[in-house]
Amino acid sequence: MPSSKRFRNPGSRFTNSIIIAFGSTFLAVFLGTITAYAFSRFDFPGAGLVLGGFLAVMDRDFRSDDEVAAYERKHHGRVFVWRVHEIENLFLDPELVHRVLEFHDQLGILDSPEAVGAALDRTASSIRERIAGRWVAWRLQQDWPRLDAVGTAAHPLDALLKHAASLEPKVAELADQEGIKRIYEERLAEVDRIIAEGHACVELPGNEILAEFLRANTTLSTDVFIPTAVSMVLDRGISLPEVDRLVATIRLQIGLPSESD
Repeated sequence: MPSSKRFRNPGSRFTNSIIIAFGSTFLAVFLGTITAYAFSRFDFPGAGLVLGGFLAVMDRDFRSDDEVAAYERKHHGRVFVWRVHEIENLFLDPELVHRVLEFHDQLGILDSPEAVGAALDRTASSIRERIAGRWVAWRLQQDWPRLDAVGTAAHPLDALLKHAASLEPKVAELADQEGIKRIYEERLAEVDRIIAEGHACVELPGNEILAEFLRANTTLSTDVFIPTAVSMVLDRGISLPEVDRLVATIRLQIGLPSESD
């Protein structure tokens, strides 16, 4: 059986990731009962039995292609980063959203996948400023100097003083209100570009877009929408390319041939 655990260490860059440890029955369990959403949001039965290697599955967030590639190289192939912003984006496919709304009798005027797609884009536009603010906050947090291994340092005080010195330029940056405004405006323009190019449901925060879309157009919550979407993916054999890529990565990790072989 596999072990699947979410990291809870706030000092780790693996926060909001999961770990999958491979056992002999892993593939059968994964292909039969586990979905990407369940992996990310819930503990998996049998946690604690660790056999062989592991794979951390994590959200892309606002990382660029180069940052994702560098991150995967740094962790020697033990990190799988979604090619969408976060796992909720997997369920923003207009066809899938349309099917879920139809199942719950919530279509209203959204009587086609195309209408759903347009509504999702309008939703992203309606929260563009919130997304830009989140992007700036995320970047500042990523760039903030981290305090690592003080407890194991030969000279803890020296390590603390060195860390304090590294904070000075970041504190100055955060106190520069004009600089923050400039960064915010740059991110806002980038959000607008992503929406205009039709990539909002891939590159922008899926959790916020989905929650706002449901609030504005239905009486559903994400707690109802997501399980229904997962069931449809499993029961109707709907292919999600990113889940297929995860399966291929796992097969490679445990030395199995690709499904096309």
